Amino acid sequence: KPLGNPLEKGFQLGWREFFNELENILSRQKFKYTLHNNFLLFPLDNLRLLRAWATDFFNLVKRLKDSDEDRGKYWPCIMVIVDKRGLNFNNELPDKIPLDWDQLMPDFPVMTVRNGYLMGGEFMVHEVRFAVGAGSMDDWCSVSPVLEDGASVGVVPVDIAVSLVSGKHTQCFYCGLRSHMPAQCPSRQLRDWSPGSWKKLAEMDFATMNAGFKEINDHMAASGDDGLLAILQAEEGVAHDLARAVFQINSTVQHNSMRRVWLSPNKDPSAGYGTPNPMDDSHIWRVLDHLPTGELIPLEKEVLAIGQRSLRDYRVKTLNGFLALDRDDPLRAQALWKEAEPFCHTPMQISHLHFLQARLTEISGKYENAGLMYSAILNLTPDWLEPMYRHAVCLVKMGFADQALPHLLRLIERDPNIFNRVLIDPEVERGRVQLLGGLYGLWLEAKEQAASEAQNLGHLRMELTTWFSPDHEFAVKASERVDSLMSLAGIANFVPYQRLIRSRILLEKKMQDEISLEARDLRTKFKSFAQRLNRVTEEAAWFPFPRLLVEFNRSHNRISHSLNWALTANLQVADNFNKAQKIAEQQGELLTKLESKIRFLKI
Repeated sequence: KPLGNPLEKGFQLGWREFFNELENILSRQKFKYTLHNNFLLFPLDNLRLLRAWATDFFNLVKRLKDSDEDRGKYWPCIMVIVDKRGLNFNNELPDKIPLDWDQLMPDFPVMTVRNGYLMGGEFMVHEVRFAVGAGSMDDWCSVSPVLEDGASVGVVPVDIAVSLVSGKHTQCFYCGLRSHMPAQCPSRQLRDWSPGSWKKLAEMDFATMNAGFKEINDHMAASGDDGLLAILQAEEGVAHDLARAVFQINSTVQHNSMRRVWLSPNKDPSAGYGTPNPMDDSHIWRVLDHLPTGELIPLEKEVLAIGQRSLRDYRVKTLNGFLALDRDDPLRAQALWKEAEPFCHTPMQISHLHFLQARLTEISGKYENAGLMYSAILNLTPDWLEPMYRHAVCLVKMGFADQALPHLLRLIERDPNIFNRVLIDPEVERGRVQLLGGLYGLWLEAKEQAASEAQNLGHLRMELTTWFSPDHEFAVKASERVDSLMSLAGIANFVPYQRLIRSRILLEKKMQDEISLEARDLRTKFKSFAQRLNRVTEEAAWFPFPRLLVEFNRSHNRISHSLNWALTANLQVADNFNKAQKIAEQQGELLTKLESKIRFLKI
């Protein structure tokens, strides 16, 4: 089955080109096939033909993806190999297969575990996370080819809870889960914003994440969304921190973000919300507080009364849009948010309404249009990462995970927390294997670089002792910073590794800046000493009793020699830098004594 909306032009052109390539394989293998409702159906009489088909299909996909000339002929398709077992080969066959076609991953054939292992050592078996039940050879799996050298493609070892990616509903507008409708979303009970979730997530290693997801899965298996809500409302715990981070992914469209957007003094959401402005005396705030309760009729009456008094208040139409969404009328919600745009006061408020509309389009399955809408938001707020991330997610949902990966890598470079967001995002499950495989190389590189930077930090600590005295203010603070960064090397997580790498470079630059600043101050101080010494020399030049200047001249020559060395020495060398610091301290005292002595001799 090809992915995408059959009504879109891109789907029609892409699927036609890819089917022409598939038809060549079908003709060569002499497979009889039928096309019905955008499904391509054909029988395979034995395991040998299945292996031949899978090999040809994988080779075709690899050729089209690797070739710049033929890349436009590729289109993502999901494929299911089903045993005959009482099923008839007819057009109703896809409806009789107990799988969620809207969640399956493209390019990797799905079949039973038994058939997956019968494919042989040339293929790897991967778990499919949408099947019901576990532990049976009749469970579903997907297969991928083993590389030519016999190695397998590494993936980041994080397994998100199955309960977070499965369900009978479409993905929720507020959180992306499939276990409930938007009107029953647990996010409605989250009154406080939790940006600290990413910091807590950055302190977990992969084993801790997996343990937290297992706890979430156990609670949801026992109590459904009530179990998830209990975890969210707990005060602490790994599962709590994980669940809050999962819900933080879509916090931009949740009720608890409205107050921050409406009161924000900032014009660009990429700058954050800032210190909120004071609230006005509108009754809109009371409605906003009661919006999560879902009592539609009284809320609609109150919003109507407020709207009659404030005809140009964009907040009224915004709230009406959420109420329409609760009535399962997304078209009405989208129209209301569109109508609210002309009454907004800042680009932040307009871009937020655009974001809500793009999210509705995404949830409705129009991923290509949603991606275009997210990209259009960047015309107003070019540095806002949220629409960039959602555009990449739309590509994954369309089946183009390989194309989404470069977008995500650029976002990770700007914000390392995006790495962890991809690991725990339930909405990228369709391309999870490709994404985790693509991030694996980045993870290994960061891990190796972090180990190298930890060694560099040890060298940096030694350098601090060669350049500065133990009680030097900068040396004390820098040493404390080194200790803090060294602790990050022990957390097996991409984010602390990136903090370690970036902070080590920054700390070394700060040390160089401090050395340059002090070297400049030392040269300024030595020039001042030289001027004072010249004035003392002029005073001594007319002194009429040379025999009284013997000791004076001896001290004068010592100071002059030290100053001449300090003014010509390279202070970017640690030994010279330390020596110059000692000279500055000593010669200042000696020069003061010399000035006092010439005054005494004059008297």
